[in-house]
Order: sequence, then structure tokens, then C-alpha cells
Amino acid sequence: MDASTFENILQNYINFIESNKQELILNIVWHGGEPLVAGLDYYKKMMEIENRYSELNKDANIKIFNYLQTNATLIDNEWINFFKDNKFSLGISLDGPKYIHNKYRKFIDDNGTFDVIIENIRKLQEEHVPIGILSVITKFSSNFPEDIFNFFVDKLKIKLIDFIPCFYNNDELSPSSDDLSRFLIKIFDLWYSINFSCINIITLSDIIDKTINWHYNIEQPDKYICEFSGNCGRNLAILSNGDIYPCECLVNVGSLKLGNINQNKIRNIREPRRKIFLYEVKGYG
Repeated sequence: MDASTFENILQNYINFIESNKQELILNIVWHGGEPLVAGLDYYKKMMEIENRYSELNKDANIKIFNYLQTNATLIDNEWINFFKDNKFSLGISLDGPKYIHNKYRKFIDDNGTFDVIIENIRKLQEEHVPIGILSVITKFSSNFPEDIFNFFVDKLKIKLIDFIPCFYNNDELSPSSDDLSRFLIKIFDLWYSINFSCINIITLSDIIDKTINWHYNIEQPDKYICEFSGNCGRNLAILSNGDIYPCECLVNVGSLKLGNINQNKIRNIREPRRKIFLYEVKGYG
């Protein structure tokens, strides 16, 4: 994404929330592919732009929070200092202990990426950079919930975990619904057996919160991840060319393209976004 497109995102969003008299909070998730491939100088430039817009809108007390999803293989001390200085929070792709993670995640030379990721997680933790784990559950790894849970919680001391099922054309990597159900039930049992309030397993936390609120007839749809919120598309996905989609999982589904940030105003696509999404996506499961 070039600088002018990024500036259009910031200005568009600031105009939108000011016109709707909303609190000036913008959460930016840098995603890929692997976003660190863009290089440190690229992100320094983007932060200069962010800081300039924050300064220009300081009377409105705009708050911009940066998150980045990475496989953590490219992180070094310079990156860590950058994350600290700019208050980034990181999501790290790690599927479990070494025998699970390295089964599918390889370098070009066919060596697994596990060792370098663990080394970089330790460095990030030492420097108090906030991190969470995104763990992809395959048919293979769904058989080892206890190993995965104990590794993240006991060995790595992770406080935020998100489990994402690998569903890709129902191939040999994809867990069945029964595989995934058994996995999550066991994860819940393990989580419940400890002081689970200190650890956020995103899917399970949302299920519990939504169940409690349903019992007490409390409506908080915007509190939950999109799967449980009652509507989709709360987080716009904007591609490098400025094309806008209602979700990062649905980019390049042509019928769901909502516009382009270099050509359209966010206020003009926000309401159609939900209508288009809820109408069009029924066939996507």
C-alpha cells in the first residue's frame, strides 16, 4: 500500500467518525501475507503519516492503535525497538509445540520455522511487547489439544490465544466439524480447570460472554467477534490498491467488493456494506 492510499484511509475514517460524533478511535491491523516483508523503513514512513494525522487532530483526541499479524520469522532487535516505540501489539502465528508447528510451516530449505519463532517470542516478552497467539487447527493438530494448550499456557505463558480452523476446500488439512468440536471441548475443559479468567481464548470467551448476556437479556452485539455478533463486516479489509471488502476472509470475492478508498467515502459504503454482505454471503457458509 502506498502512502497516499494510507493517508486516504486515515482522512476518510477521521471524517466519518467526526461526522457521526463518535469517539475517535481507529484500530489498524497490518496483515498479509507476511506484513514484515514490506520492511522496517516502510513502517517507519507509515508511522510518520499516522503521527502527523494524530497531531493535526489532537484537539479531537484521536487515538490510533496498531496491531500486526506476523509469522515472527523476520523479527530482530530493530523490529522489536520499533514495536516498543510505536506501541504495536502483535499476533504471532504458532500452531503448537515443535512437532505440530513444523509439520506444515517450513522455510524454503524445508526446515521448520519453530525454533526461530520461539526465540523471537522470548525476546518480545523480555521487552514487554504485547503478543497473542493465532493457532491454526488442522486435522492433524486437532488430535492434540492438551499438548497445544499446555505448551501455550504453561511453557510460553501466553495470555491471549485464538484458534482458527484450517478450512480450505475440504482438503486433507481441514478438520471435520467433529474434529474441531472435540478439540474445542477439550480446550475448554483444560481452560476451565485453571484460573481461566487470566487467559483469553477468544472463541471460548465470546461464547461464555454471549451465553451470560443471552441469559440476562443483554444485547451487546459489537462486543463479540463477528461470528457471534449477529452481523458481519464490522472490520473493513482494505487491499494495497485501496479496494474495500467487508472482511479479510472475503477479499477478492468480486461480488463483495464495496468500493475503493481512493474513490469512495467510508460514510457512503458503511450502510450498504452490511446489506450487501448479509445478502450475498449466504452461499459462503
